[in-house]
Amino acid sequence: SFHKLGFSNRIITSINKIINKIQKTSTKVHNLTQLCQILGSCYLSTGQVSESIKSYEKLQEISIKLKLKTSLIKSLFNIGICYIETLERTKAIEYFENIILIIGEEKIKYKQYIIRGNCCLAFLKSCINCQQESLDLISIIESEIVEFLRTWVRGYDLLLLGKTYSNLGNMDKSLEMYN
Repeated sequence: SFHKLGFSNRIITSINKIINKIQKTSTKVHNLTQLCQILGSCYLSTGQVSESIKSYEKLQEISIKLKLKTSLIKSLFNIGICYIETLERTKAIEYFENIILIIGEEKIKYKQYIIRGNCCLAFLKSCINCQQESLDLISIIESEIVEFLRTWVRGYDLLLLGKTYSNLGNMDKSLEMYN
């Protein structure tokens, strides 16, 4: 919503100043991770995808160093989204597959990232003609989307699934996702 009001560039400038100050003190790690997350989002919303990736890579670096698993998963997920935006599907696939590996046995705790990661993977696989892999991923997540994801996230993922079904040639199921 700040983007619609034209505040994104001001937010980006302000957050960059704050990050530089926080990095010098290094006592506000949680604040730094949150700021990197917001900064990456602002960059992405203004079309500055390479800067967004840099912000999320900074978040990834901090998360690995401090063993912050949730922040690490968020950083990988968002970098994967950035690579979808730049049409670098192979790179995006690597990030989403890495999320699934990192989550490992903690599937219940990170359920939303399993669902969202598999949704993105299904879409990406449909783009590169790996139809069966895409269908297998859809069968894992389709029934769980409505139950586990918040409304705004669910809407995005249903649109992505609609496009996935379209790529797979199933227009009836594609249109069903849009309703």
